[in-house]
Amino acid sequence: MENRIIIILGKTGQGKSTLTKQLVKNEKRLVIIDPKQEYEGTIVETFEDFHDFIIKNDGKPFKVICRYQNSLDHDYTFNLLKNIPNVCLVVEEIQIYVSPYIKDSPFLDLLRYGRHNHIKVIAIARRFSEFSADLTGLAEKVYTFKQTSPLDIQTCKKYGLFNVDKLEKIDYVKFKGIPKEGIHYKLVDL
Repeated sequence: MENRIIIILGKTGQGKSTLTKQLVKNEKRLVIIDPKQEYEGTIVETFEDFHDFIIKNDGKPFKVICRYQNSLDHDYTFNLLKNIPNVCLVVEEIQIYVSPYIKDSPFLDLLRYGRHNHIKVIAIARRFSEFSADLTGLAEKVYTFKQTSPLDIQTCKKYGLFNVDKLEKIDYVKFKGIPKEGIHYKLVDL
């Protein structure tokens, strides 16, 4: 498994979840933080259930969807995942778990130290301004759908993405490394 951090940006209904599902379709060990209930599979509602699931499936392929009500359960999950090799973690609505103003959190620790266990992270939000600078700085790939907020357009330009306000509804721009010129794609061209 490649060690990478991917960011996906876009408004509701633009195709973030569809793109994410395409990106993870071949992942063997998949954990999804799913507050919007957009994914199907084995669902756990507490950290204890997640922990039991991980122990039961040690060394096996798995897909588990975490739909916690308690924010501490997310922190415990991020801490545990640092020690589980070869996992792909998808985090929908990343702004819930790490804000642009927080410099230290279990999620950021996972990003910093999870690389030793080949953790792949896909972080998803509506707007670039919802991401922490630490997360953005560690990202190796960014996909953005159309952005309309002046702040988000400006942030995209800062990272070499221009004309993101002119994308069509199902188009996105992908860039690898920061800053780089973006490459324009149709959602179906993945």
